[in-house]
Amino acid sequence: MTQARRWVVGWAAILAVALLSVESVAWLASRWLQARHVLYRPEPGDGYEQYLATRDPVVGWPAAAPVQAGGRAAPQPRPSPAFPDPASQRPCVSLYGDSFTWAHEVGDQDAWGNLLAARLGCPVANYGVGGYGTDQAYLRYQGHTSDRAGVVLLGIMTENELQCPVDLLDRYLASDAANPDLQPGRAAAAAWLTARYGSAEARRLTQRDRYEFIAYAFERYYRIVTPIVRRYDPNHLYLGSRLNYRTGQFDNPWFWKMLAPYHDVVSVNYYGQWGPQADEFGDWAAWADKPILITEWYAKALDAPGLANTHGAGWLVRTQEDRARFYQHFALGALETPNVVGWHFFKYLDDPPESQALDNLGGANKGMFTARGEPYQPLLDRARAVNRAAYPLIEFFDGRQNGRSRKQ
Repeated sequence: MTQARRWVVGWAAILAVALLSVESVAWLASRWLQARHVLYRPEPGDGYEQYLATRDPVVGWPAAAPVQAGGRAAPQPRPSPAFPDPASQRPCVSLYGDSFTWAHEVGDQDAWGNLLAARLGCPVANYGVGGYGTDQAYLRYQGHTSDRAGVVLLGIMTENELQCPVDLLDRYLASDAANPDLQPGRAAAAAWLTARYGSAEARRLTQRDRYEFIAYAFERYYRIVTPIVRRYDPNHLYLGSRLNYRTGQFDNPWFWKMLAPYHDVVSVNYYGQWGPQADEFGDWAAWADKPILITEWYAKALDAPGLANTHGAGWLVRTQEDRARFYQHFALGALETPNVVGWHFFKYLDDPPESQALDNLGGANKGMFTARGEPYQPLLDRARAVNRAAYPLIEFFDGRQNGRSRKQ
């Protein structure tokens, strides 16, 4: 064998070993990520047909062959310790909805349906299912012909966080016109651009183009959804879908002006700031003049044992005392802000160490209580102190702001 040929064979062998090593590492990494639900891993079996065969043909889940998991598979109402024998008495109230209805972070004793049953003195049948849309909840009610409750409560959540990338217009225009699922959106974006400039041909889009299109797209959604909710549920406030994009929503005056006629209260998941920013909330008041409900905010602490605290949108601080001070700081800022009418701290319980979802992998210290229900006492004490003084504090802040009245 000539020297040149030996050289080629040697380098080929080195390259083959290198490629084999890379492939092995990639395979091991993919298996590791699949085990932690970061990458999708198909279930064993006959594939999608087998999956469909186990689904409820109308509501999707509970499965046709029930498996107990987080309330989804329970063909009967959630156990209610206030009335442990559901067959002994007809329920006076039945509940349908999603995880808020089911009360998935608490046990049967503390679920609000059970507390309601104890207060009313009659059984309350809780048929909530985690992850359900309002349509699924209603379909489950329709299909439950044996439900004889005199009052039925339907939980309504039109959306959680509607996706709103700044380049929404660009994405619609670049989508595949041959794809029947994408074609209507692409055509609507092209028609909007044509009405604006006389042509939908490629051009240099401005930030204002993108922001006004976001307002246009969301207006279409609210124009359809809001009247339906108000027609069938006229006695409650409509909170819309929760806003969470700092760029494209929070800083978009056309978006806020669009929101005004469709919302009674605007709900906002507020992250990335240590408290409500006066200038930002002042802009929202000027653009929409609607009450604001802050529907998510929190901080995690490093001293919570056994939790990864590597995922989630909230701040990461050192101690539980720091979390408690953050609560007071944020809440005081909310009470001082005239267009804020309330807040929801996220959330009741920590994500446990065995959590596998992308936003809580390895567990996260988001709760006022541990995953076992043990209180974080500094946080509870400081939260209780400011919460109990809410109305005197509002009066103080309003007086300091030259008597400006707060929406009630």
